[in-house]
Amino acid sequence: SSDLPVSISLFKGFQKRVVRRYTYHQGEDNRYYEGFLRGVIEEIRSLVSHRSPTREIVPKVDGLRLAKLLIIARRATFGIVGGQFWNAFETLRKKDPLFQEEYAFLEEAIAFMESVRFLYQLILVQEEGIPYLDPYCRTALDRVALLMGYERANRGRPSTLLLRDYFRYSRRIM
Repeated sequence: SSDLPVSISLFKGFQKRVVRRYTYHQGEDNRYYEGFLRGVIEEIRSLVSHRSPTREIVPKVDGLRLAKLLIIARRATFGIVGGQFWNAFETLRKKDPLFQEEYAFLEEAIAFMESVRFLYQLILVQEEGIPYLDPYCRTALDRVALLMGYERANRGRPSTLLLRDYFRYSRRIM
């Protein structure tokens, strides 16, 4: 189509004028990047300090947002623009080899928490909070756990094992 070259030039202009500002460039003016990181750090501080104990799990609040913010900040630091979110882990491991274990953990934790959130919402309801002590919700969590490969152990519920792992990931992220 005749609009294609205009769209490509518009995209490249946007990348140069907007997106590039928020990534680190050695020896250049990095004030937008620094402002972006200040915002990310404030959001992280807010997430960590304002989570109150409840009788529900909230994957977005219990670790997903924080883990994703950490990855976004590292992407900005290493100038990783665009691309699919999950591909960034491999790029970060190559560019920042000292933190390979941390990236591997964050990738695993995000995948786990996203899976719990997604499957629960498919099975029961499109709510962010999961009141895990509620019998009906706990049954739905049992189904999620079974779908994720957890089995009944020692007459216990699969959701008990899932919640154990959930809280382990959440505590380590937070």
